[in-house]
Amino acid sequence: MNLSGGRGADLVYDSTYSQASYNVSASVVASGGKYIRLGTPMQLTAFGIEDMTSIVEGRGAKLVITDCGRYSTDPVYIAQASKLLAGLKQAVLWYEEGKLKPLVTQIVPFDPQSLQGTFEAFLGGINNVGKIVVQCGH
Repeated sequence: MNLSGGRGADLVYDSTYSQASYNVSASVVASGGKYIRLGTPMQLTAFGIEDMTSIVEGRGAKLVITDCGRYSTDPVYIAQASKLLAGLKQAVLWYEEGKLKPLVTQIVPFDPQSLQGTFEAFLGGINNVGKIVVQCGH
C-alpha cells in the first residue's frame, strides 16, 4: 500500500494456498483491480482456509479464481483448453526472452524431513513468496 500511495495494486495474484498470504493480498488490491487466486472454494474448504471474496469485493475489486485442473474435468473449460495452452506457450516464450524470471527462494533435497519442514514453513507463511525447487537428482 505504501508503494501505491494507499491506492493498492491493480492486479494481485496469489497462488500460495496460505491463509496469511490470502489475508495480505486481499487487503492490498485496488478498487477496480483484479485479485487472482489459485484455489477454488472447494479447495479452500479442504485446506481450512477462509474465502476472502467478501473482502476483495468490499474493496471494489474483482475476484478471479484460477484452477488449471478444471481444464481436464469441466466441459466448459475443456472447450477452452486451447486458450490455456496458448497462454502457457506465451509464458514460455517470455521466459526464454528474459521477460519472466521465476523467483526461487529455496532449493530443498527430495527427502521426507526436508519436504515436511518446507511444507510446514510454507503453510505457516514463513516462506511463501517465490518458488521452492525440490532437487530430485544430483
